[in-house]
Amino acid sequence: MKVVRLFSLIFLAILISTNVNAQTIQGDTWAEIQEAGSGEITVLYFEEDAFAFTNEAGELTGVTIDIFRQFINFLNNTRQVEISINFVQQNNFTRLYSDVRDGEGGVFGLANVTITEDRKEELAFSPPYLTNIAVLITHEEVAQLSSFSALSTEFAGNAGILYSGTTHEQRVLDLRDNYYPGMRTVTANSDSEVIDLVTNNPGYFGYVDLYNYWLAQRQGLPIHRHTVGDQASEDFGIIMPLDSDWAPVITEFFSLGSGGYRANPAYRNILVRHLGTEVTRMLEIARRNNN
Repeated sequence: MKVVRLFSLIFLAILISTNVNAQTIQGDTWAEIQEAGSGEITVLYFEEDAFAFTNEAGELTGVTIDIFRQFINFLNNTRQVEISINFVQQNNFTRLYSDVRDGEGGVFGLANVTITEDRKEELAFSPPYLTNIAVLITHEEVAQLSSFSALSTEFAGNAGILYSGTTHEQRVLDLRDNYYPGMRTVTANSDSEVIDLVTNNPGYFGYVDLYNYWLAQRQGLPIHRHTVGDQASEDFGIIMPLDSDWAPVITEFFSLGSGGYRANPAYRNILVRHLGTEVTRMLEIARRNNN
């Protein structure tokens, strides 16, 4: 009897744990907040230098955090509502993506998610808040790649890094399929992991966002950018569940003023404050070239 009872308790614990882990992330809909005059939304964020991080004063800040707060302040001030934000850190990009996709109501994701047609089939996106430049990196000992067609010879024996669930992963897979059949691959779960692998081993290469490369250089890490691999054709958006009634509201916010929110000095001030003038200038050029 004791053995049966023990197994029953173990099964019950596993069942409870499974239900907790499978819990749907929720927040108030925009319709509910308009009717009540107040409410709470849930914002999942992926911690990343400059974009979403806790500063020395213990405050959550960064490019995506500050942009989102301006959006909520806009609604509080113009729609006479009081919206509180429940920020929840998520350390895995794929998990954040799926939690938002499967969320209900006022659920948002801040994780520098690239807007793609495939993703639009399962998520709602805000208008772009940033045009990214993705850069191909290796250890500084690796000579400059002359062309993608030379990849299999000039990077012979090297392993491509797959940043799970991201467009960076797909970029490396495309390089393998188009230029380097049989290429070895390893997996990473963040830009910083990609950079760690590259700086510690000349035999790895992968894609990261421009800012992460620039920051690594500022820190004196032995990292090298292969300009032939630059890609400035992706836009980042804030993600929501596909049926979210928040999508029209956030679209309205990004459309404010002459030229939209991204033409507003407040937006540029956020970029300069967190990314610096050099990176901001490069991103602004990428935006103009992508329009």
